Amino acid sequence: MTTLSGVLRLPDSILFGTGLRAAAATAISEFGAAFVVVDPFLSTTPEFIELTDALREQGARATVPSTAVPEVPVDSVLASAIAAPTA
Repeated sequence: MTTLSGVLRLPDSILFGTGLRAAAATAISEFGAAFVVVDPFLSTTPEFIELTDALREQGARATVPSTAVPEVPVDSVLASAIAAPTA
């Protein structure tokens, strides 16, 4: 019989709902640093810039690599559209 074990580490809190972006900077700044992975498009939106600026204003160091692939690559959307049957 093989025994497997693992460790599940959950956050102390999960924030969600209206006004989260405003509250997130304060909550995250308690850690002193944030590593935020984002795609190139979202990294240029005013909302995202507002969030990272707020983090820095709260004194948190924000590292933001903006090279992540968006959730749905355009190539896969185009391939699906081409493969779709026509009515």
